[in-house]
Amino acid sequence: MERYSEYKDSGNEIIGLIPKHWDLVKLKFLCSGFSNGTTSNQIDKDKNTVPVTRIETISDGSINFNKVGYVDYNTNLDSYKLKKGDLLLSHINSYDRVGNSAVYDSDIDLYHGMNLLRLTPKENINKQYLYIYFKSLCFILQMQRKCKPAINQVSVPAKVIKNLYSTFPPLAEQEKIVNFLEDKTSKIELM
Repeated sequence: MERYSEYKDSGNEIIGLIPKHWDLVKLKFLCSGFSNGTTSNQIDKDKNTVPVTRIETISDGSINFNKVGYVDYNTNLDSYKLKKGDLLLSHINSYDRVGNSAVYDSDIDLYHGMNLLRLTPKENINKQYLYIYFKSLCFILQMQRKCKPAINQVSVPAKVIKNLYSTFPPLAEQEKIVNFLEDKTSKIELM
């Protein structure tokens, strides 16, 4: 992609300069939900259980179905069933792993478990763009600066995450950025 002709100060010391026509927007305006998962106790897999996410499920930045937990199915779980395009964000983890994320884009049923936030991008945001932004140093540094230490881990409350900033280009440009990065990544993987 070509360099933009004009930049402006974002007003955020971590993010710095952004293209002049982009906005800086709090996440609460880009996502319609910031929900925690079910607190049902995880048990061994059997015929009455359903898979549920855990921190380990997204540890490599994608959904790993070999690292899910299981809970007994009941109708109260229906509201926790993930939908395509949902983003999962680790808000409780080690300092180095807080902010880890993944996009749920599968046809395999999966339910939202504890210790991950579920964010649903609004229609004016490309889910892959937001996921790429969550992987950026700008976002990770914002998360790390807001961490509250606990024993062997840190946490960032959902109400704090809602007020973190994201760069926000027009939707067509978000798609162009996603396509550009996917193209470059695929070429690197071929090497």
